[in-house]
This record gives sequence, structure tokens and C-alpha cells, in this order.
Amino acid sequence: MMKDIENNMFIFQLLLFGFVLGSEVVADDSSLNIHSFSVMSDIKFRYATTRVETVFKNTRKSSALAVFHVNIPENAFVSNFTMEVNGSVFVGDVLEKKQAKEIYDKAAQRGESAGYVGTEHRHTSTFHVMVSVEAQKTAVFTLTYQELLRRSFGKYKHVIHLTNKQIIENFKIEVFISELQGISRCNVELKQVSFEKNAVEIRKETKEVGNIDYKNNKQVYINYEPSVSDQKALSSQGITGLFEVNYDVDWKVSSNMVYAIDGYFVHFYAPDSFPSLQKKIVFMLDVSGSMSGRKLKQLKKAMTGILHSLKQALDTFMIGIFSSGIDWMTDGFLPASKENINVALNYIDRLSTGGGTNINEALLTSLNKFDNLKSSETKNLIFFLTDGQPTDGVVDWFTIIKNVAKANSDTSIFTLGFGENSDMNFLKQLAGANGGFSRKIYVAADSRMQILNLYQEISRILLKNIDIVYLDDAINRTTLTENSFSYYFKGSEIVVAGTTSEDLKEDISILLTMDTSSGLKSEKLKLPIENLNGEFQLGLESIPQNPKLTTLQSLHTITRNTWVHLTLKKLLNLERTPKVRDQIISIALKYGFVTPLTSMVVVQNMGMKMVRDGDRLIERSGKRMYLGISCGNTSFSYYLLLVIGCLQMYFQNW
Repeated sequence: MMKDIENNMFIFQLLLFGFVLGSEVVADDSSLNIHSFSVMSDIKFRYATTRVETVFKNTRKSSALAVFHVNIPENAFVSNFTMEVNGSVFVGDVLEKKQAKEIYDKAAQRGESAGYVGTEHRHTSTFHVMVSVEAQKTAVFTLTYQELLRRSFGKYKHVIHLTNKQIIENFKIEVFISELQGISRCNVELKQVSFEKNAVEIRKETKEVGNIDYKNNKQVYINYEPSVSDQKALSSQGITGLFEVNYDVDWKVSSNMVYAIDGYFVHFYAPDSFPSLQKKIVFMLDVSGSMSGRKLKQLKKAMTGILHSLKQALDTFMIGIFSSGIDWMTDGFLPASKENINVALNYIDRLSTGGGTNINEALLTSLNKFDNLKSSETKNLIFFLTDGQPTDGVVDWFTIIKNVAKANSDTSIFTLGFGENSDMNFLKQLAGANGGFSRKIYVAADSRMQILNLYQEISRILLKNIDIVYLDDAINRTTLTENSFSYYFKGSEIVVAGTTSEDLKEDISILLTMDTSSGLKSEKLKLPIENLNGEFQLGLESIPQNPKLTTLQSLHTITRNTWVHLTLKKLLNLERTPKVRDQIISIALKYGFVTPLTSMVVVQNMGMKMVRDGDRLIERSGKRMYLGISCGNTSFSYYLLLVIGCLQMYFQNW
């Protein structure tokens, strides 16, 4: 295969894309406008498969550049990429990163690297390809990615990021939602986005768009086809923003739902009827020198909103600040009375910045505040915000994570990385090892709301220490995804998946234990299984506009892909031992997902004629050959960075 690369005569430039905020993407006169842009999303039982297709037609007399640029939700996995350029077809293969790197290095010797800097949407990963299209030829790019939708504040959110920055003659978005529980509500919003000179994202107006067609109470079809005049009415540069679909399912019958098909099951659990737990909260805030100016002002505004939202009957709190050292507003926890809130507001208002960043000491002293304060009816939380990396005290982040995990027995730590200098890989691993999660806060006009929204989410704690034990022998317990959870937020959802044997019956038995506001609760439940084999066929005839939409993902793969998605996320949160590393690579290669340990390589079917038959490409005999290279990878924080070749391709004797 490597010899084939050397023997094949072609010239290319390898494009390296860097996920860097700093300057805007500007197409020069040589780049082609988009002829058509279409997005199809098929959502079945919270699992979304999205296909983005962009077509460029070069009607010029000379070759020109086609730029394919897609923002992907940060928790999505790329599963397929196809590129048809100048009559040649390239497809993406997922390989172990080491193997892909060897191919990449070999190919890189034949071309020049080019840097690229772009402006991106928040909480996204980036897929970027630039290819030269010959005169009177067409380029078609098709990217498919998958994600398990997360329920938050009582709704599932599916976001399609629109970044084309031009008026497009043929523009179409289609979304099909299928939920056996029934769809209780659904709405679609278009949130327009612009950028400041320093690439800070600004959210502008939001408006409801698209046609929502309820086929029945379990299926919804959404269609959005803005005309050229519709697009111009929004912006002279076309639509740049978020196409956001929000929906929820009907939980009235039961807070549990189990699906099974072809040896895999998925269990959804949303116990929203429990009362809220009492909370003990430590707010540990970074006031190092780098927090000066705009960041400190936004932090003060956010903390003002948070303090006003504390509930006297449920919450006790402490506020600490750190730089090179630590300072506390009080020695102990205070009830959220009006008087104490006013004291805290005055303390926040007087904050100033200076010094380094001692994260290790800040977290360990925060954990010490919870000593001898454990209760099954109370949840302990640390709300930790920093804008940088550790510079004082212990600075090795593996050591910090180890120290904090060792000192922590029952406290969930939620980390916020404020701005571009915060180490999100570190903060995500720190939170994940301590029963919490991490969120990036972007420095912008709405930083205050970003911080406040995160607090509002984690403040809605109903349960803690939830443990789900599957009692049936038909459930393969060694394949279970995460089945113990530190907390449950009102309006969220717990999801567990695993494999089953052929002995699976029509129901499964579980033992459910949790800490509630009234103490420890334990119950044994028998849950009916919704067997998807032939019982939920989608009516393709009900969507004559695009019958391909509902076949984007096979019904038989939904539970399997959900299990793969959850398993990879579980493994990626663990310490990267050789065993864990091998498991991640094995699963990713088997099911074709790009992960931190696997890469996507773009290959061409050399000597193979690809004949278009309607919407299908039919293969004729030939051999495969690697041409363009993807050094695609996700960082430990799940950010996807795909590096795809190639720019300017010319083939002799094709």
C-alpha cells in the first residue's frame, strides 16, 4: 500500500487545519460558491445520525477551490466521510492512530503543509477540507456523524451548526424524530450568530422557523428550505447560526423505558417526580492576575445572579477565592438567608485580582470544608471556576487529579474553564474523576449567562448515589455502560446500555437504590421491554419529499450504536492504561468511530469506476489506494480535530 502511494503520480498540498480561535474564514476569489447544501438528521430513541452534503459546481474555465467546512457537536463521533471530486471518489477509513500517522508522514513528504485558522461555534469540533475542482467538474462532500442526545431542563436538544457564510440557491434541512414513548412537545429555533473582531461569538436574535409535521404522536418530520430571499432577509452573508430542534418525550406512564433489538438493550430513566435534595455548595473562584478586567466583571455579575437564586430552605454555601493562596469569606457554611446573601454580595463586589494559580491547594482546602458533614439527604458540591492552568504549588495535573480524588469521598466537583487559556482536558478529567462534569465558558458579552446557566442546571439535584443493578442472567453485566451515578438533575436523564443473550424475556428485573430527600430508597422493579424487531416500522411513504431520510440509520443499529457511544465515553473517562487503550481502539475500529486513539484516513478507489445511478454510486472492479490523509483525532476532552488532505490534486493517466 505504501508503495502504491509512491508509484502513483500526483501532486497535492496537504491541508492542516488547526482548531484555533483568532481570525475569520474568508473565501478568496478563487474559491467556489456552494451550489447546494443539505442536512438530514434521523433521530431514533435519542440517537441522532446526521448527514451533511455540500455540492460545488465549477462552471469556470479553470480549476477553482472548493471549501467544505462543518462544525460538529463536541460529543458527536464522525462515522463516515465521502468526497467525490473531478469524477474520483474518496472514502474515509478509521485506522489506529499509529497506522494512520505512518501513512500521513509518508504522504506529507510529497506536499507542503498549510496552516489554517478559523472562527468556530461554541462547543463544537471542526471538519475542514479544501480541494481543487477542475473546470466544468463537480465536487460532492458528504459527512456523517452520530451523537446520543442529552436531556437537560426537560428537553432533548439537537443542534445543526450553519457556517457557510453565503447565500445558497439550494438550501434544505430535514429532521425526522421517532420516539416510542410519544413526543410530548417539539419546537425549532434559528439562533443567529455573529463574531466580534477578536472572534468572540455573539448570539443575536432567535426566531422559530421550519415546518413541523406530526405524522402521529410518535413521529415528527421537520423541514426547513429558506429561499434566496429568505436568507437575504436574515443576512447579506447568508445564515450563520444554530438550527436548534428541541423536543421531549411522554414520561407520564413511567419514568423507565427499555428498548432491545439484536442482542443490545438501552435503559432510559428520568425520575423527575422526587423533591429536591438539600445542597452544601462551595464556590471556589479564581482571582489570579489573568482574571482581571472583563472576566472579573462577568464573574461578579454571574455570582450575583447565582447568589440570588439560592434557596434558603435547601442551600448552605461558602465562598472561597484563590490565586497563589486561598481566602475564605467565612469559616463555615452559611444558610442562604437574605442577610447572608447580602454579606456574600458585598464580598463578591470587593474582589480584586493578582497572583498565580494554585489549583491543588484550592481544591483540597475546599474538600476539607465538607469533613464530618455527610448526610444521605444532602448533596455536597464544589463549583470551581478558573481561567488558566496551575502555576503555583503542585502544577502537574495528573498529580492534582490523584490528590483530589484521594481526598474526596462524597463531593461532586463541577469545573468551569473561563476563556481560551484554561486547560479543558485537565478540567474535564478532574471533574470526571470526582463525580461532576466540566464546561467551557467563552469570554463574551454573555459570559455571565453561561456561568449562571451551568449553576442553574446543577442546582436542580433530586437524587444522589443512584445505582442500577440488572438482575437477569440474560443481561451481560460485563458489557454494561456506566450504571452508578453521583447525582440526578431534574429534567435530565440516566442512560444505561449493554448486551443481552438470546434468553432475554419480555421484561427485565432491576434493583434500584438511591439517596433521596427522605433518605435511602431501594426498590426492585420489573420493567417491560420494547422489542424493536418489526414493531416500529417507519412509514416511508409519509415523507415523499425525501424517503432516504428515515433510512439514514437502520433501526437494528440504534441500540448497538447507543451502547458503542456510551462505552467509548466511559472508557475515555478512565485512566489510559494499556488495557483501556486497547479496548478503545478495538471498539472504535470495529464500529468505525473516530476517537482520541483512532484517525480517519481518506482513501481513493484507484482503478475502480464509480458510476452514478440516480443517488447511488455503483462500484466497478478496481483496487483501493490511500491518497489524502486524515490525522483526525479527538483530544481527551472529546474535541474532534480532523486533518484531511488534500489541496490541488492532479492525476496522470486517470
